[in-house]
Amino acid sequence: SRLRNIARRTITRRGFGVRTFNFKLEIGQVYNAGDEIYMETRHWTNTRAAIETRPGTIISKKETARAITEYSALDTNYNGRYLRIGPDTMTDDYDTATEEDRSYGYWGDADNRVGSTKEPGYVFW
Repeated sequence: SRLRNIARRTITRRGFGVRTFNFKLEIGQVYNAGDEIYMETRHWTNTRAAIETRPGTIISKKETARAITEYSALDTNYNGRYLRIGPDTMTDDYDTATEEDRSYGYWGDADNRVGSTKEPGYVFW
């Protein structure tokens, strides 16, 4: 699929590599490729041994049994920002965008500045 190809290119281009995590859920929770999720598990802890919530993006989905679906997700909190394509409902103009909308990618000028205030842009992986 097209999304899987994008994910593969993202993974291939990363010099430091990326982290993915796999998990299985019963049918009650339904996610699709491209959905953003937040996961907690006893395997992810911070420096004080407290369980940490990590954001991710679903990159594959496979139904393995009658009531079980297996997912693979990209850990988007690991080693840099990722460019996400925004929904149709968000504004195209960086100057009037909300803080949430600004977390999506916007084209910068030749000096990598965005908006009329010429804020520094990010380099997305």
